[in-house]
Amino acid sequence: MYVVQAFIEKILRKHNIDTAKDFYLKLSLPPHPDLVMLKSDDIVLVGNDDISFILEFNQGQWFAKGYTYKGEDVIVSYHENGIRKVNPYTIQRFWILQKRFTRSIREQGWFENGVVVQNAIVDEIKLIGKNEPNPMKDISEYANPNEI
Repeated sequence: MYVVQAFIEKILRKHNIDTAKDFYLKLSLPPHPDLVMLKSDDIVLVGNDDISFILEFNQGQWFAKGYTYKGEDVIVSYHENGIRKVNPYTIQRFWILQKRFTRSIREQGWFENGVVVQNAIVDEIKLIGKNEPNPMKDISEYANPNEI
């Protein structure tokens, strides 16, 4: 089990989120960037404005698929003919970054002090390629549905 999985699952359980089901949780802890945790089908996303991890959910375990760090998208693993293939260099870098990220959010006090900004059920995730147009709009331009 990845260190990031263990710590994020601890945060999710604190907020009564079943990690086996699809979820979306966004926490705030100023002055740090918001922490976002999301699962849809077999994809788990965890991160903030600085770094994000893309993981594959399989029978309760999270497996590295890739990460985005300093604006660079890095593929860690992929499936070819039903076999999961892992890039040895990028998986090592993934291990280092996820340990550093987890240590950082633990030391910043996200478990104890992170405030829920948004908690929702997820219908679908669409991963958008780097050069593809983004069909999504910034949700901040829409009214809060809870206020209507």
